[in-house]
Amino acid sequence: MDEGKSADTQSRRLCIACKREFTGDETTCPDDGTPLTLLTTEPQVGSKIDSKYEVIAVIGGGAMGLVYKCRHTLMKRIVAVKMLHPNLAPDAATVQRFQKESEALSCLNHPNILTVFDFGLTEASQPYLVTDFLEGETLATILEHTEVLEYNRVVKIFIQVTSALAHAHKNGVIHRDIKPSNIMLTNFEDNADFVKILDFGIAKVISEDSEASSQLTRTGEVFGSPLYMSPEQCRGKKLDQRSDIYSLGCVLYRCLTGKPALYGQDLLECLYKHVNEPPLPFKEANPGVELPEALEAIVMKCLLKDPEMRFQSMSDLRSALMEFAGASPEEIGLTSDSLKAPGPAGSGATVRASAADTLPPVESTTRNLAEDRIRGDQLRGEPLEGAPLEEQEKKAPADDSRTRKIIIGIAALALIAVAVPVGGQLFHPRESDDDTPVEVDPYVDHMQKGIEEYEGGNYFEAREQYFTALALARKNKLSKTKIADALHHLISASAESKEYEMANDYLDELASLAGVSSYNKTPETAEAAEAYFDKALLLIHDPKGDLHKAASILQKARGFYEARDGFAGDTMRCLATLGQIKILENNFDEAKKYMNQALEIAKSDPTVSQLELALRMDQLGDAYILLSNKTRGRNFFDQADQEYHEALKLREQTLKSKDHAALAQSYLRIGVVDYLKNEYDKSLENLNKSLEIRTKQGRPLAIAEVNRAIAYVYLAMKKPDQASKAFQNAIASAQKAGPDADKQIERWKMVFSKMGGVIK
Repeated sequence: MDEGKSADTQSRRLCIACKREFTGDETTCPDDGTPLTLLTTEPQVGSKIDSKYEVIAVIGGGAMGLVYKCRHTLMKRIVAVKMLHPNLAPDAATVQRFQKESEALSCLNHPNILTVFDFGLTEASQPYLVTDFLEGETLATILEHTEVLEYNRVVKIFIQVTSALAHAHKNGVIHRDIKPSNIMLTNFEDNADFVKILDFGIAKVISEDSEASSQLTRTGEVFGSPLYMSPEQCRGKKLDQRSDIYSLGCVLYRCLTGKPALYGQDLLECLYKHVNEPPLPFKEANPGVELPEALEAIVMKCLLKDPEMRFQSMSDLRSALMEFAGASPEEIGLTSDSLKAPGPAGSGATVRASAADTLPPVESTTRNLAEDRIRGDQLRGEPLEGAPLEEQEKKAPADDSRTRKIIIGIAALALIAVAVPVGGQLFHPRESDDDTPVEVDPYVDHMQKGIEEYEGGNYFEAREQYFTALALARKNKLSKTKIADALHHLISASAESKEYEMANDYLDELASLAGVSSYNKTPETAEAAEAYFDKALLLIHDPKGDLHKAASILQKARGFYEARDGFAGDTMRCLATLGQIKILENNFDEAKKYMNQALEIAKSDPTVSQLELALRMDQLGDAYILLSNKTRGRNFFDQADQEYHEALKLREQTLKSKDHAALAQSYLRIGVVDYLKNEYDKSLENLNKSLEIRTKQGRPLAIAEVNRAIAYVYLAMKKPDQASKAFQNAIASAQKAGPDADKQIERWKMVFSKMGGVIK
């Protein structure tokens, strides 16, 4: 750095009122008349920070401090050091916010998030933060030179951004200041648009509950950049991850149209528009730019005023962008090498997101309750208690034919839904005798669509439909019963898609609506009974949940339903869920009894839909498979096969589409039981039928799971080449779901190798 720059640094002056800096001859702030404070004690080139970081250059700064390019004196590593202006150090709140940035960053470890290496205080008590030294350009800089960015490039960039923020949200950190200047593009592993998210300076750690923390982020205090602030942020309300989704939508809008989503002549007008006015359609914002309607729909969903109408997680938004792009991870610059994140100095740590945490909107039964609570001892008939599923797979010998069967049983169990769908018979489209179109109630329409998605195992899509129905019920001030029904369905779909915190939030709302303060007595209203059922459901999903308590709560709900007419379907669901609890307790005889009782109600009561009856048959078949794996020398595969075929028949008679996801579910189950019965040709025939439907639906992980099952069948048939080809197809399909599937893929490879498969 030359002498001129050094002089500039020495002559910097700060307005402590508006936090603006000046480098000229001003002695008072031209905006508010506040005398400027000379900043004279900041580190200079050649000096050292805390005796270990040698200052090479000043590379940036702002109202709070400067950022230096430094060299670690011992390790010779080039880093960036951010320091507060010395005049701000006495401000305890400012220092605490600066420290919060280091805390927020230190709990994050993701390739697309700036890595923090160190935090400390100088001898003069100035706090500093040490991070990666990055070379690149921020989106803000790029947008200064280019009005709009090519939309395919934008999608590739923001797939990485959403991956990073999904990781932050998973770790309880909301950024709260998403804007173009906080998204940097660097060159890494031949990817010129490798993303790094910057500046978690006003980030909020969601789990913080200390008094000091709450004072730093107290309700009613507004942080953020006005052009990119969510409505709830503008109003100083409590924020969650959906606020970041809105802000990201604003940045997407700016990149694609060249215009801010909402703009005011002053701060107050800008905040007012975010709260009250919708953004212009893309064609009106910039008529000269042609953009796909599907991409516009994604952006506009991010920008909805009601947080419940937006994407509900960064993972959901990322999945929508991935689906729009239709690209493999390599095509968007997310190779396996690019996922290696620089950990703390010398750690060599790598980062891989868990597929279970950021699963795209595909059939989530592949990572269902079975993997959370049902252990391998139920599959093998031998005790391996306490060992995770992966560890049990490692212990399975590759040359034992029985074990080969059981490992496919593990895959089968992951594919078999032990879920208990809710209220499938409640909403059906009205039909007209003369084929005249019947006006459809939007609330009922979205509820029905949600139920159809749920019954097909597509829980993320179901959740979106239920969200819309709930928002309509609230907006149009529909009855308490309809609001409760939407919440009831949302809880189940959220639980099945592993959004347990969200499910519990909706349960709290439902319980409040129904006046439920405890679950110690028999409920007195239908809404309260729904809350009881959902409370039990969430206890079942919780790996540490009290199953005995769940059963007790269910029995109370069952008591309410059985004492009244018109609740046969609800009684049936209570019985089926009690059967599920018995499965989790290894009591398969009792499970079968409850499942049979549920099935008898489903068969005898005309109010229960045929599709729900099919689901009960599937559940009974699942219980037979589990019972077979628990008992030595005896199986119930024929009984399971019979139930699965009956369920398929009902679906074929009921469903109008031959490509419905529920049919793929049936063919998959039948294919699995064919395998277990050594009927390999029949197994392949049914699995390929499932694969054909899944391929038309285009959901990568669902396609991958069927291909994986096909590979196992070929191994059993001693056809290694076909097995390897099917397994490679499974891997290729899973990779289209993004880097979050990597951990799942590695586990698949381990099991496939132990079964004697060759990965080419």
